[in-house]
Amino acid sequence: MERNIKLGADFVRFQYLPHILLTVVFCLVSGCFVGFRNLDAQQSATVLERYVVFIGAMLLAPQFMPEQDKEIWQLEQTRKTSMWQLYMIRLVLGVACIIVIVTSFLHVLENSGSQVFFGKMWCGAVCETLFFGAIGYFVSAVTNQAIMGYMACAVYYMINVGKDIFGKLALFQMSRNKYGFAGFMLVVAAVLIVAGVLIRERNR
Repeated sequence: MERNIKLGADFVRFQYLPHILLTVVFCLVSGCFVGFRNLDAQQSATVLERYVVFIGAMLLAPQFMPEQDKEIWQLEQTRKTSMWQLYMIRLVLGVACIIVIVTSFLHVLENSGSQVFFGKMWCGAVCETLFFGAIGYFVSAVTNQAIMGYMACAVYYMINVGKDIFGKLALFQMSRNKYGFAGFMLVVAAVLIVAGVLIRERNR
């Protein structure tokens, strides 16, 4: 456990901290583009989905960035801790950040006088954000390029704007008062993440 904590702390310190800070700044700046005060439930869901979903890409797509440097990848393979364990440590950190930010965002909406169905909006936002981020995670795993993960997320986001062509995997369903997607998205996110880790292990 102590070794895992140290590995996680080193990852945050040397690689992940800029991504966390950028995500926090993005959430803070979003308040300059849209009001959070006195929104009804549908408007709150729209704000939540249009902005918070991006943190999935910002926190999960760059998880393999250290290995883009082949020398670092080769060095990591000589450690006692296996690569998949390193990936899981990073993933736990990313998911924890997503949960904290989604929870904080909902509290801001609620404290601004907006109508929030906290339980189901929290569940929907976390699952949607994890799914969106898992797309970038998987593409980054396959290509070994974080930028490709970001691009895949951006393309998926744009395809979903104003359209509903992916069924339960469509974005922005809460703003249409649909909440039955959460479990399905969570399962698909888990599949994409596991597939990404397995691909990395095979490439190793």
